[in-house]
Amino acid sequence: MTAFSYRRKFIMPNFNTTILTLLVCSLLSFNIHAQDTGTNTPKTRIEAFDTQIGVIRIKATSDMGTIPGKIGSVLIQCKESTDPVANKKEYGLAIKVSLSEQQQDSTTIDYDEIEPLIGAIDYISKIDYSVTTLPTFAATFTTRGDFTIATYTSKRQGNIQATAQSNRLLKTRVFLSMDQLAQLRTVLASAKNTIDSIRPTK
Repeated sequence: MTAFSYRRKFIMPNFNTTILTLLVCSLLSFNIHAQDTGTNTPKTRIEAFDTQIGVIRIKATSDMGTIPGKIGSVLIQCKESTDPVANKKEYGLAIKVSLSEQQQDSTTIDYDEIEPLIGAIDYISKIDYSVTTLPTFAATFTTRGDFTIATYTSKRQGNIQATAQSNRLLKTRVFLSMDQLAQLRTVLASAKNTIDSIRPTK
């Protein structure tokens, strides 16, 4: 065996292994980066409005109420974001779902989603076992920013239960009674009225 053949025999496999390792690391890095950017991508107009860079933003909020769950709570805030240079405003809500100080998630909701969300609560609050002949069901509604409300049952006896869940960064879910779901609807309606009182009419 010549010296060249010897070097080619032992160097080429190592070279191929190195290339393969670098390729795998690059793919993993790309996948992680894609997941991160996907998580941080704005999903609502007010979120996109708030996250623009190189511009002045004035962000104002008002706490409208906190609905206690069986464990945890749901906080509703009105949001007003202003671009004073362009004289533009966006309105909406922030809904913070908390199980504890360590486990909480917040979802933004555009103004035009508030009324459909209230209507969805009206519908799923009235749902009963006649909706299906199967033993379990769940009625759900999800906003653009991944806030989900649901009513469900795991058997054809007992009370129908409800949940409120924020999926923006962490999946944080609070279980609600039907009375607590009605409280959530009341606070949402009050928040919409507050925004209507400050939002310019077109």
